[in-house]
Amino acid sequence: EKEPSGVFVCGWIVNCFWTLDIGVSLITGFHRETQLEVRWRSIIEFYMTRWFFFDVLVVLPDWIFLFFQYDENLEDGLSTLRVLKVIRFLRLMRLVKLKRLIGDVLEGMNSDFSRAQRALASMRLSALMAMIFLAMHIIACMWFLIGDSKHGWAAELRNGDLAERYWVSLLWSLSHLQGSTCMADLQTGERIYVAVVMLISLALTGLFIASTTNKLQEGVDFARDLTSQRSALRAFAQRNRTSPELCVQIRQHLEAQMISRDTHSRDERLLKLLSPGLYKDLLFQMRGGTCSRHVLFDFLGARNSRFFRQMCSEGFETNTWQVGETVFCAGDACKHFRFVKTGCFKYIHSSILHTQGVKTRVRGTYGGYTRSNFEADGAAATFASSNNLLGEWEERAQTLTEGNYISEACLWTLWECCGLCVSSEEGTMYTMNTETFREVVTQYPEVLWMSVLYARQFVLKLNKTPMTDLLEPPQVSEWEPEAIDVVHSEDQDLPWEEELPSHISKHVARAAVKLAQLIASEGLDENRPHHGFTVIVGDEEKLATCGRAGFNPFQGHDLRLVNSQGQMDKDVFDTLRRNAFHGDGAITLDSQTGKVIASGWFVGDIRLGGSAGGARSRSAKAIAQQAGNCYVIKASEDSRGKVILHLGTNVQPFSGKLKE
Repeated sequence: EKEPSGVFVCGWIVNCFWTLDIGVSLITGFHRETQLEVRWRSIIEFYMTRWFFFDVLVVLPDWIFLFFQYDENLEDGLSTLRVLKVIRFLRLMRLVKLKRLIGDVLEGMNSDFSRAQRALASMRLSALMAMIFLAMHIIACMWFLIGDSKHGWAAELRNGDLAERYWVSLLWSLSHLQGSTCMADLQTGERIYVAVVMLISLALTGLFIASTTNKLQEGVDFARDLTSQRSALRAFAQRNRTSPELCVQIRQHLEAQMISRDTHSRDERLLKLLSPGLYKDLLFQMRGGTCSRHVLFDFLGARNSRFFRQMCSEGFETNTWQVGETVFCAGDACKHFRFVKTGCFKYIHSSILHTQGVKTRVRGTYGGYTRSNFEADGAAATFASSNNLLGEWEERAQTLTEGNYISEACLWTLWECCGLCVSSEEGTMYTMNTETFREVVTQYPEVLWMSVLYARQFVLKLNKTPMTDLLEPPQVSEWEPEAIDVVHSEDQDLPWEEELPSHISKHVARAAVKLAQLIASEGLDENRPHHGFTVIVGDEEKLATCGRAGFNPFQGHDLRLVNSQGQMDKDVFDTLRRNAFHGDGAITLDSQTGKVIASGWFVGDIRLGGSAGGARSRSAKAIAQQAGNCYVIKASEDSRGKVILHLGTNVQPFSGKLKE
C-alpha cells in the first residue's frame, strides 16, 4: 500500500537531511588527542573508518523504497518480499547518531549557561517529550504488528488506509500513559504485550513527572532566592535609608549574579577534579593569548615560559561585568591592571568631563544624567538606567574590546584613575593585582631585571605624555638593550657619570669604555678579530669575594690603564690588546686606580643574571649587581664598536664617542 503524500514528502526531507549530513561530515574537522585536525586527507580517513558505512547503511534502505514507489510494476513485484519492509527498521539506527548530534548542541549551550539557561531547560524538556513520543510510536507499531492477523484486534482495519490504522494504534499506546486500556476480545499474546506496555508506560510517566517537577522546582527555588534577596535588600534599605536608585542598581546586580551562579558552581566543581598541573595548563591556555597582546608579557613569555605560565595561572582573576556597570571612576586609587577578554567597555578621560564643567566623582547611574547627578559625591556608579551609558559624552569615549588593556601604570608607580570606565555590554576582564604581580616577578631574577628596565622607560614616557589610563607601552627597542643597534655620531657623556658609586672613578670608567670600544671596532693586534669580551670595573677587594681567575698573567704586575692625567695609557692598552682578550673570562680593573687585576676572570654566582642569553650576558648582568655594584662593559662577537654597559640593574647600549 502506498504511503500518504504527507508521509512521502517527509520521507524525502528526512532522507535529504541525512544524505547531506554525509557530505558535511566529510568537511568537518575533528580532535585528535588535544589537537584540532583540519587536513582533508585526515578528515576523510577518520570519517571513512568510523561513521561512513554506518551512515550509508542508514540512508540506503529509505532511498530504495522511495524510488520503488515511482515504478508500480516493480513495487508490485516486491510486495511479496515482506522482508524488505523489515529492512526499513534500519532507520532506527539513526537514533544513535541523532543522540550524538543532540549532545553536541547541548554541549554548545552548556558553554554559555548564563545566556541559554531557559532555552536549555526547554530543550531538555522537549527532548524528553520527544523520547516518550518515540517510545509510544514504536509501541504502536509493534501493537499493530501483533494484531495484524486473521483473529487479531486489527483484522477489521485491514481495509482501512495506513493513516487510520496508525492513529488507532498510536491512540491505544498513548492511552496507557494515563493507565486506561481495554483487555476484552484480545488473544493471549496480545494480553501479554498489553501488560508489558503498561509497565513501560508507568515508567515513562514517572520519568516525565519527575523531570518536569525538577525543572519547575529549579524555577521555584530561583524565584524564592530572588524574593528573599529582594526582601533582605528592602529591609536593609529601610534601616540605612538607602536611596531608591541605589537599591534598583543593587537589585539588578543581584539578579544578574544569580543567573550566572550555576555556571560558576559548575566550573568550580569541574576545576576541583583537575590536578594542579592540569589546572595551571588550563588557565594558561585560557589567559595566555589575551595577555600576550601586551608587548612586555609577550617578550617575557618568549624568554621565560615558566614565568608566563605561573603569571597566567596565579597572577590574574576573572571578573564579570554586566551592562552599564562601572569598572572605575576618575580619582579612584588604582591597584589593578586589566585585560578585556570578552564584551565591550567605554573609557572617557576626566578632561572631557571637566570641559563640560562637571565633576567626575559620581553617584548613581550614567544613562540620562543631569548635571546635578555628576556633581554629587558618594559611591561609584554601578548600573546605567538607559541604553545611552555616557549620555552626551558617548561619542567621545574610547572603546575597549578583546585584547585591549587599561590601567597598566599601577604596576610601575602609585596611580589614580584618570577617567571613567563603564561596560557597554556584558563582558569579562582578566584582572591583575599589583601585589600579586610583584610576588610572581620577584621569583624570577631575569624577569625582575627586564621588568625594571621596562618600568623605567614606561615611567619616562608617562612623564612626557598627558596622564591617561590607556598609555601605550614603550617599544621593545626602547628598553631591551640587545634588541637595538643605534649609532650616535655626536659626542656623548659617560652613561651614569653622575650616578657612579663612590668607589668607582669616572676616569677609570671612561678609560675602560674607550678600551672596549677600540677592541670592539678595530679587533686585536695583527688584525685578528675578537670573539666577544667583558671588562669589569670594580673594587679589587670585593671582587676577590665574587669570583676568581684561572691563569692570570697580570698577577704580580702593576699595570694601570689610567695615567696620572686621568687619560687611557696607550702602552697598557697595547699590552692588554696583545695578552688579555684571547681566552675566556673577563678583564677586571680596580675602580679607583685603574690597575689591571686579572684576565680570564669568572663570576662565582651568576643567578642575578637570569636564565636567558649566553654565559657572558648573564655574567655581566650578575657581576654588575655585586661587589657594591660594578661598571661592566660587554661586547658581543659580532660587535663593530657597539658595547653594552651595566651598572647595578641599569643597562644601556652605547656606540657613540665619549666627550673628552
